[in-house]
Amino acid sequence: MYPQAIKVSQNIIAGYPFEDVKKRNVIFDDFSKKLDKLDLSGPVKTRYSSEAEAILVTIVNSSYRKLIDFLSYKKQKQLKFWGMEIHQWSRILSIPT
Repeated sequence: MYPQAIKVSQNIIAGYPFEDVKKRNVIFDDFSKKLDKLDLSGPVKTRYSSEAEAILVTIVNSSYRKLIDFLSYKKQKQLKFWGMEIHQWSRILSIPT
């Protein structure tokens, strides 16, 4: 289970704007296609696209990297007690318990 979840998470943060490559990220690509279909001016589309890029690179990237780190940790440690799992999630994601 962990290897598949890690791979899927890595794929979610692959491609442009996460990496300096031509192939666009699936989320960014979907957003861009939908944005192109809207009847908006060029500057507005550019602003929305830039904002989406910034959100992906900061919030989404950070969240998925934390998830990948946690899943990798879990894969190695295989914690046995549910209470410990909740504690580990809270610590890794900086959520007060």
